[in-house]
Amino acid sequence: LALGSGSPWVMVDAVVRILSGSGPRFVLMLTVVCLALTIAWIFVASFGRIATLARLCAYGGEPALAESANVGQPSLWNVILLHVVRALFFWASTIAFIGAGIMAGRAGKIGSEPSFGVSALVFLLLTMIITFAHSRVSWLASVAVIFVVLYGISVARAIERSAALYTRRPGQITRINSIFGVVHFAVFLAASFMSLSALALLGQVPAALP
Repeated sequence: LALGSGSPWVMVDAVVRILSGSGPRFVLMLTVVCLALTIAWIFVASFGRIATLARLCAYGGEPALAESANVGQPSLWNVILLHVVRALFFWASTIAFIGAGIMAGRAGKIGSEPSFGVSALVFLLLTMIITFAHSRVSWLASVAVIFVVLYGISVARAIERSAALYTRRPGQITRINSIFGVVHFAVFLAASFMSLSALALLGQVPAALP
């Protein structure tokens, strides 16, 4: 009844009461699910990168690189380690986003009256910094996989080569990343629109179909 009352304060109070009773169990369930999905992503992404990299090099007109691809056990563990770094930094960024929201809320309460504009500005600035840092680390780790698989070098050396590559060709890499980001955003919007359309149609389906 409280959730359906339409009053924001009553609805928030109802959510707080629900979480106070089942919050610990929900947090535990969410932790287990996120941990399982993260581990699955690490191994699937690692094996996928190794399986496709040699073919991509051959398709790009570099058969010598394709033949010299080192897909032995040392390379596999280094690729897995790189994906572990990406996963850890992703969750660190997620926690940072939550912290940014908390800091923005406190910043908006400074003064005689709460200011939504101050909160929004602080949150926007913090999220921009976090997003930029996450994208840079994710890009370095993604490109480092190429050097690990092709040349069998260590993770630290591969990340160093990735940084050197970006330093030598910042303009080309920035353009490619921008196009890649726009395509991802367009696909996200299309998927979101189709999901919302499906949910809207679902509400018109009779409860009991003949």
